[in-house]
Amino acid sequence: MIPEKIGPALQVALADYEADGRPGLIRHVRSLGVVPSVATPKPARTVVFIDCDPNANLDGLAEYGIIVNQRRGRVRTAFLPLDQVGRLSDEPAVRQIHMSRYLRPTMNVAPGRVHLPDFRQRTNLNGSGVVIGVVDTGIDPNH
Repeated sequence: MIPEKIGPALQVALADYEADGRPGLIRHVRSLGVVPSVATPKPARTVVFIDCDPNANLDGLAEYGIIVNQRRGRVRTAFLPLDQVGRLSDEPAVRQIHMSRYLRPTMNVAPGRVHLPDFRQRTNLNGSGVVIGVVDTGIDPNH
C-alpha cells in the first residue's frame, strides 16, 4: 500500500475499518460512498475516483474485484472492496485515489452566486415563455 496515493477521507475510513471492522464503516455511509455490508458475507465496498495516466490499462485489476468504469481518461471511477485499496494504490499508473462523496443540491445558494436576483430586477425577465432543450449525446469521460 502506498499511503501517499490515498486521499484523506479514504484513509480515515480505512483506519475505522481496520480498528472496528465493518461496524466502523457505518459512520461513513451517509457522507461517503461506502457499503459496509454488515449483515452479508459480501466484502465492504466503496466507490472511488482514480487519478491515473490517461491511457493506462487497468483491466488486470478485475481479478482483485476492482471494477474500473472507464477504459481511458485521467479521472476514472471504480467500485472495489476496501481490502483492495492497497492493491489499487500499488498500481504504477495510479496517481491518487479519492473516495466519492454524497452531494446535495444547493439551489438555495446558486441564484445569489450567479447574481440572478439582480439580473431579474435589471431586466424584468423571469424565464416565462422560455423553451429549454437538452441534447444528450452520451458520456464524455474527459469532460
